[in-house]
Amino acid sequence: KKVRKAAGRNEKEEAKRLDALKPQYTLHHLVRERYPRFIDAVSDLDDALALTYLFAALPSEGRIQTKITRKAQQLTAAWS
Repeated sequence: KKVRKAAGRNEKEEAKRLDALKPQYTLHHLVRERYPRFIDAVSDLDDALALTYLFAALPSEGRIQTKITRKAQQLTAAWS
């Protein structure tokens, strides 16, 4: 919010300084908490692969964009 306010007042240096002070968030601790062992992560991999194969098989019409189905097809080709 402060960065946008400074940028709106044409205080570009102040906006850059505030943007540089913004904290960096990581998700490593959440992943380690959810999957404490490698086997736990591998066991959940089948759900993600099933969804990828589903999107690769769907037609590109309506709410599903062509870009998404093509990316899913590329991913499934890599796993096959």
